[in-house]
Amino acid sequence: NNALGVALEDVDNDGKVDAAVTSSSTGTVGVFRNMSPVSTLSGIAASTVTTTSVCDNGTWKTIYDAGSNGVLASIKYNGNNLGSVSGSVYVEAQPGTVSNGQRYLARHFVITPTVQPPTAVQVRLYFTDAELLALKAVDPLIQDAGDLSITKYVGPNEDGIYNISSGTVILIPSSAITTGIEHGVNYLEFTANGISEFWIHSG
Repeated sequence: NNALGVALEDVDNDGKVDAAVTSSSTGTVGVFRNMSPVSTLSGIAASTVTTTSVCDNGTWKTIYDAGSNGVLASIKYNGNNLGSVSGSVYVEAQPGTVSNGQRYLARHFVITPTVQPPTAVQVRLYFTDAELLALKAVDPLIQDAGDLSITKYVGPNEDGIYNISSGTVILIPSSAITTGIEHGVNYLEFTANGISEFWIHSG
């Protein structure tokens, strides 16, 4: 009522313009969030990046690189309040090796919501054909994306460096993962109780 001024700005830092309106009768500011999906998401974040840009279509929150509109990960939040979400993707030149000799994909993830979901959510992690081929070249156990597993780490070392000490490790086996293509790139989809650091590998 009695709108005195309107400002257009990305108030929640999700890459979309929102509207803020002041009211001369109540002395308040109302913020109207832009909930429309970003239609230009395409491809994948090409290099290591940390971002708070999130496209929310009412079911999935897709974390993306605002510079390239390339995707990092998506969360189907199933009615959970996640607050604001930030994501980091770490891209290496070649697949890495962990202490037991297992090889992991040269792309790994740290996803941080301000509120951890109290119930399970679905997560999609995106990767390229070239990254899968590079992993297949050094790990003969991998024939296709259906052979991949995921390690979820929760603890003080969620920093994109493989260090699982002082924390909790959960293996998500390939039998609990589905594969697909979205935004022109591959993804692995799985159910997670909580969101943290993720590593893709065979095993």
